Amino acid sequence: MYTETEKKNMFNCDKEFATKIDLDGHSAREERTREIACEICDHKATTRAHMQKHLKTHSEEKTNVCRVCRAAYKYVRSLCRHYAQKHK
Repeated sequence: MYTETEKKNMFNCDKEFATKIDLDGHSAREERTREIACEICDHKATTRAHMQKHLKTHSEEKTNVCRVCRAAYKYVRSLCRHYAQKHK
């Protein structure tokens, strides 16, 4: 039987599955139906990836740095736009 502690904890689910494919399918369905609430504002996301992206709006951290001029940006898309406008 397939169980994964992380997925069980994430969804608070005790179900077991005959195959990993069945487990992954169940996990994907559960992830789509549960909302993750932001601890800072009222925003809700349906995936951890979306919540991580949202959390950047609350941060001043700029981790995406231009290799040419060292300008820093919060979002990759902003860095890409900068590079296209300034360095091409």
